[in-house]
Amino acid sequence: MLESKPKNLMRVLGVDLAGGERSITGLCLLLVRSGSEELDNECVVEVLKLRSVRTDVEILDFVVTSRPKVVAMDAPLSFHGAPYRDCDVELRKYCRLLPLTFYGMRVLAERGMRLSDAIREKTGAEVIEVYPYASARFLGISDADDLRKFMNFGKESIKNKHEYDAALCGLTAAFYLRGGYKVFGKQDRIIVPSTGFPNEAENWG
Repeated sequence: MLESKPKNLMRVLGVDLAGGERSITGLCLLLVRSGSEELDNECVVEVLKLRSVRTDVEILDFVVTSRPKVVAMDAPLSFHGAPYRDCDVELRKYCRLLPLTFYGMRVLAERGMRLSDAIREKTGAEVIEVYPYASARFLGISDADDLRKFMNFGKESIKNKHEYDAALCGLTAAFYLRGGYKVFGKQDRIIVPSTGFPNEAENWG
């Protein structure tokens, strides 16, 4: 069981969700110091746990035990039948997004919506949709070494790309918690860090 924390410290959880239980889902639990100071590597964001899991039960158990205030999930948390939502249309000006009508994306969206509802019901945590690829580009992060500029890993280490993406999701949640974020979309929302935005005309490929 995790120890209690001071009121100015809050936990956030990044989830790199896989489309199905046969594939790995990455989890990254962070401890974030509340306030409006700039995010840096001086223990403002501390990595508490990095995990690789597969099943819905494992994910929900981790969330319930961890008690995060915000859960940032790399998965569509809505689907209305069209290839792109308003948030996707806006974000596509900056980076590539797959249409939600692709079979794999529909499956991921279904799992994301199901799990986000269960997380809210079981824990009361706020669940936000994020896109780690976009977060990495906006923050100038290209590898784990760059991530260390923003967070203290302590004894934890990234074991695979799923945990790497989960760490990016968690970092986005930290920016969100501290008010340093931008929202794409109105009907549906994708959250990204608010710094490092390129020109819309720039081709990221």
